[in-house]
Amino acid sequence: MKPYVPSGKAEDGALSLLLLTAVVTALAVGGVANLIGQYFRLLIVFPMVMGLLTGLAVARVSDMRKVRMPALVVGLGLAAGLLCWSSDFGFDYLRARAAVRHQIEGFAQDVEFQGLANPTTTPSSAAWT
Repeated sequence: MKPYVPSGKAEDGALSLLLLTAVVTALAVGGVANLIGQYFRLLIVFPMVMGLLTGLAVARVSDMRKVRMPALVVGLGLAAGLLCWSSDFGFDYLRARAAVRHQIEGFAQDVEFQGLANPTTTPSSAAWT
């Protein structure tokens, strides 16, 4: 066997661009899936499409920039798919957290409006004994 000699055809910064593409695509696809998922969610189709889109983006950039490390590209594609899926759940969490905060603030305003925020009488300690 001949010793491996790199071809030198890979472009400078190809790995950085590949990583950046994987992260940005994963977050964008996860966000779009989350927006669509507010109205309807197909439990099997959505993760498959999300993984397919992020994997295709990683594969496309690796082909364009001539990245010749298949294990790295496949691993990065899988990691991008997991990031995409996780970002979908993360965006759900942020939206639910904002809704809960809005409900708590509305409840606090109602309590204050009804005059229950600062009670004028306190229960006597004798009533508790």
